[in-house]
Amino acid sequence: MVGTLGEIFVPSPGTAVQITKNQADPTKYIAARTVSFQVLPGNNGIVYIGLQHMDAQGTGARSELLAILPKPTSATTGPFTTYTVGQDTVVPSSFDLTSFYVDAINANDGVLVTYTNQ
Repeated sequence: MVGTLGEIFVPSPGTAVQITKNQADPTKYIAARTVSFQVLPGNNGIVYIGLQHMDAQGTGARSELLAILPKPTSATTGPFTTYTVGQDTVVPSSFDLTSFYVDAINANDGVLVTYTNQ
């Protein structure tokens, strides 16, 4: 089954936003087999994908930073870069989506988040 968490925006650069923030209970476990992050057409800068303690813009450890996505060259034609994290079929639906976060260089930039759980 394919699901979406919708568009996730970063209101304050340097403060990572949990991708489940728009859910009724953002802390509730959501199982997934894959999760994809696609840059939004209106982004003005770089977007970071990572785990809770990523320090994408600081001088701290970047061990929880998973991807750096560029802004689209064109808001109408893209390209709209996508980053996907996937799990093989041995352990289906093994990701907890509450573990993923987004940060950005510019306020109100973000990503579209989709996932599969089968």
